[in-house]
Amino acid sequence: MGYAVVGTAGHVDHGKTELVKALTGIDTDRLLEEKRRGISIELGFAFMNLPGGHTAAFIDVPGHEKFIRQMIAGAGGMEVFMLVVAADEGIMPQTMEHMDIINILGIRHGLCAVTKADLVSSKRLEVVVNEVKEYLYDIYKKEFPVISVSAKTGSGLNDLIIELAKIIEGLPQRDPGLYLRMPVDRVFTKKGVGTVIAGTIWSGSVGPGDIVEIIPSKASVRVKNVQVHGRDVSKAYRGQRAALNITGLSKEEVKRGVTVQTPGYIEELSTLMDGELTLLEDDKRPIKPIKNMERVRFYHGTAEIFGRVVLLDRDMLKPGEKGYVQFLLESPLAALPSDRYIIRTYSPQVTIGGGAILLPGAPRRKRYDEFSLKILKALHRGSLEEKAEALAVSTPHGLVDLDRAAKQLGVDGELLRKKACSGEKIRLLGSEKREFLMAQTSFLKLVKKVKKELSDYHKTFPLRAGIPKEELHTLLFKKYGDNEYNVLLKELEREGIVKIDRYIISLKEHEPFPTAKQLKKIKQVEEKLLENPFKPVPWPVIKREIFYFKREEGEEIINYLERMGRVVRVSEEICFHRDAVEKAKEIIKKFLKDHNAITVGEARDLLVSSRKYVVPLLEYLDREGFTKRVGDVRYLNKGN
Repeated sequence: MGYAVVGTAGHVDHGKTELVKALTGIDTDRLLEEKRRGISIELGFAFMNLPGGHTAAFIDVPGHEKFIRQMIAGAGGMEVFMLVVAADEGIMPQTMEHMDIINILGIRHGLCAVTKADLVSSKRLEVVVNEVKEYLYDIYKKEFPVISVSAKTGSGLNDLIIELAKIIEGLPQRDPGLYLRMPVDRVFTKKGVGTVIAGTIWSGSVGPGDIVEIIPSKASVRVKNVQVHGRDVSKAYRGQRAALNITGLSKEEVKRGVTVQTPGYIEELSTLMDGELTLLEDDKRPIKPIKNMERVRFYHGTAEIFGRVVLLDRDMLKPGEKGYVQFLLESPLAALPSDRYIIRTYSPQVTIGGGAILLPGAPRRKRYDEFSLKILKALHRGSLEEKAEALAVSTPHGLVDLDRAAKQLGVDGELLRKKACSGEKIRLLGSEKREFLMAQTSFLKLVKKVKKELSDYHKTFPLRAGIPKEELHTLLFKKYGDNEYNVLLKELEREGIVKIDRYIISLKEHEPFPTAKQLKKIKQVEEKLLENPFKPVPWPVIKREIFYFKREEGEEIINYLERMGRVVRVSEEICFHRDAVEKAKEIIKKFLKDHNAITVGEARDLLVSSRKYVVPLLEYLDREGFTKRVGDVRYLNKGN
């Protein structure tokens, strides 16, 4: 049992609405003005059951050139087109414009009904049928069913119904998608019900009780009820026409052109869109070339937005040509790669082209930039791995969240994860809580930069164990947030590039080693400390005598000696040589074996020192677990 949205297409007054009514019994002209003027102004909707248990949901679009915007809004939800051509007029300007739109939107399944067959001779009917067949073949390079019908007499309607059923039965199976996305093409209120929004579901599903998000306002609303073809349903699915009764917003607060989605599905709205653009070519409907920065009307889903076209690979796009472009939109848009779009001239309004969005939220691109064009080619025609790589390198810092990338590429996250784990172009970083993708080329460039920066740092500060983590963040990873920075550090550590010792980062193979000049200074410091081991020269005095107030150089050396275990700093001003500390421990231990406890005064006398030095030394020995202080005395800890 198949289901498809079938959209009408064709010139004004060619009988689209009459044909839909003859097929379904539903008059899709809702407005008084439509009935008065005899033409459709707004989108109309109807449905019918077909042989084989299939269902066709019809979108009846206006044919008049003034209402092409409404036609585009309806065409965005079509899967099957039903071109309507009147036998007494044949192919007309809006016939061609409608088919251009349908072709650009990627709708590849359909048929043609040649209407008003009862008004012309059989010869004229044959001419029009053949004309339409040739016209469709020229567009798609394949044949389509063309059926002569009369809404008035009913002739040909059964044949049309049978062909529709065959087409729907042969449609490729859809991927339902995990997340709801529904461009809204109709908003109305119903007494006793409230606000109702309707559209064709592009992906996912929706049911009563669901919380959905309205884009671009990002307002969250609850769905009270869902109907498909006027019947309450527990779920509406991808490809179906659905009406949602929502709470929290009035008719005036939600307009056609917005999109309903799973909350947070498309998080970022953007005014910059990379795209592939095809400019139409039509002898009967002359189209002018597009110049760089030309202002156009941009149509996506049911939305119309003004914007400008930046031509990235040429100075002018001529009819029949394809090129890579960037749209600078005047209002933000929620879009995904591969979404189709239409453009029309600003004034007068003529459909001139369209194509596929390649990257929403793109960085501002320079024209004729080889790197940018390479990215766009990968997004346009590349494999999944190549597209993921292009997506990653397009971000400001080269990292893209795995879940976000999966949404943008329209694939399952697990599939993308497997590609990242096994592929040569992208790598997976992070943990199960949050995973990232990064292009291998970007990672290798980062490795090169990190190696150079750390190598230079180690040469400049050979005595340091490494660079403080925060300093490296500022120096080399400024564009990364804390989370991304930590993820990259872990990956660099996993790859054996860096060593992480709490808050110090170094190259894995780095070991602090002094220069000849520093070795001389180190020897001087040690000798100075050992001149009077238990009453060492205060550190500020040593700095003044040896380093001549070069504070940083002195701190480098004392920190190095501390790390190497050759100096013990017991206070800001007092440092003991390790040999002195070990000798003091021997003396104190020997005393405690005979006397059980020791006071500060006794330690002072034993070491021939003063309280200034002995108190901080004893406190250090307490911290190290050598002694234990109880009141004013100290005991030897067990095990010493």
